[in-house]
Amino acid sequence: MRAVEAERQWPEASGHPPAVTKALRPKGRDTRLLERDLCRAPIWHITPPKGEDELTVPLVLYGRPLRQLSGRALMVADQRVFADVVTRWVRDGCPADRRVPYSLADATRALGRTAGGGRDRQLARAAVVRLRGATYESVLRQADGAEAIWVWGLVDEARFLGPGQRHGHVVLSQVIADLMAGGAVTYLHAPTWDAITYQDTIAGRLWTYLEAETLREPRRYPLFGGGASPGLADLLDLRWARRWRVAQRVGAAARVIEQVDPRYTLALTQGRDQGSWHLVAGRSGRACSAADSGPLPTEVMRAWRRAHEGRLPAPGQVRVVAELLTRWQPDEVAAMLLAGVGGDPLARVMAADRSRSEERLALAECAERQREADRELEAAGATDYAARLRAAGVTLPRWATVRPPVPQSPVSETGLGGTQDGALRDWGTGLCGTGARSKSGGTVVSTVVPTVGDSLCEAPSGSDQEVGA
Repeated sequence: MRAVEAERQWPEASGHPPAVTKALRPKGRDTRLLERDLCRAPIWHITPPKGEDELTVPLVLYGRPLRQLSGRALMVADQRVFADVVTRWVRDGCPADRRVPYSLADATRALGRTAGGGRDRQLARAAVVRLRGATYESVLRQADGAEAIWVWGLVDEARFLGPGQRHGHVVLSQVIADLMAGGAVTYLHAPTWDAITYQDTIAGRLWTYLEAETLREPRRYPLFGGGASPGLADLLDLRWARRWRVAQRVGAAARVIEQVDPRYTLALTQGRDQGSWHLVAGRSGRACSAADSGPLPTEVMRAWRRAHEGRLPAPGQVRVVAELLTRWQPDEVAAMLLAGVGGDPLARVMAADRSRSEERLALAECAERQREADRELEAAGATDYAARLRAAGVTLPRWATVRPPVPQSPVSETGLGGTQDGALRDWGTGLCGTGARSKSGGTVVSTVVPTVGDSLCEAPSGSDQEVGA
């Protein structure tokens, strides 16, 4: 770290909270903060180093060696827990004892896990153990400009008490407390951090690094460095032999950042030398907002966070909610997420969706049964109507498909059978087409083919037809 030993600004000495506390509190509960150089330091790993290589991975910060002396390698999940701890300490006014009330349940929520089961507590405990055990040796520049070798850690003590370790505390190291109280911090919008990390862990690590950078103008960051100048590939644990694969992976992470946090403009360019790549990063001055927290509608994301104690959905949950939104309005999904107390909010929404689907299926089956009954009645009526026509002396063509008459049609006056029940119509003999003959008459009538909606039978368009004796 390049940080200097800051002058302590304890509330007991001044009677007022330090400047960093005054700056944090107005930003709301969605803000986390971390010491600026800890955001940049390559101590947060995407994947754990294997076996004996765990403490031999070369670390460089600002051209100075940074070496881990003991403990397990820290993971990006540990960074989230540590940011939550130091944020609580600063928000409380930077107490001089460096003690932060903290439980395993708090660490579990910081990791984005809401179930709180045994597996979640085990992961949270492992993160705190790694934070307590990590010890580093680095060259730090003091207030007078002189350089000194410092051996330092992040956490001095952690204790968890009670059933399920629901109570406890974490004590920050003196070095970290001095740095945080000095105000050299980076503010991180927690919902944006969550949304990016849930989609891509590498993108989440890259985002925290870029947040600590001053990007008044676009800057070029080499993917591959050497010696005292490591590249982004070292920061992101992308030590692959094929550099084009590393470039593709960084480009994918950059697209996730642009999608979730529209302040950023990121582009991957190839350098002059073969195999060299650069990430060109630019950032607008607009602050992060709730609208930058994922692909779902804002009201749904707001309801989700309220129902899950500020956490955002994982990528799989995002896909489920997006699919539910194809059948529900966003305000309906938001209301169902907030309805009820306890249980899984998403399970309530899915249960309501299943219930609606079952109701719609039952209505569709009922409508289909009604249509089948109507078709049977229509077929029975057509058979009866054909029999009445034959009884009246009308010869039906073989191709004719007879349908029952429309009840509101006018009664025919042709005299064929003298019927008065609408069986025959004033526009013809009741048949569509040629060849309809009456045994009782010898007149010629002009049969007009009705429209599709009014026809009694289906037949080709006809012309004048004869009904002979």
